[in-house]
Amino acid sequence: MPKCPKCKKEITSLTAHSSVIETYDFNLIKREDGEYMANWDHIDTNPVDNNDDDFCCPECGEILFYDQEKAKEFLIQGSWEEKVC
Repeated sequence: MPKCPKCKKEITSLTAHSSVIETYDFNLIKREDGEYMANWDHIDTNPVDNNDDDFCCPECGEILFYDQEKAKEFLIQGSWEEKVC
């Protein structure tokens, strides 16, 4: 089982952070008191394909990888190389 090189805890997964574009329908709803409130209806979520994902240790939160292939290798082999921007 891989160990985080920072906190030394055994881990079975990584936490991935990825940028996305959220699309909403924005409208106003009139309340009973006559005031308007904003209403956000979620329509869609799309990933941003700019390869800015980071893969972190789920225990300590330290970023270990910026590359999905290196993250996969780490989880399969338990080996670790310095993070690459």
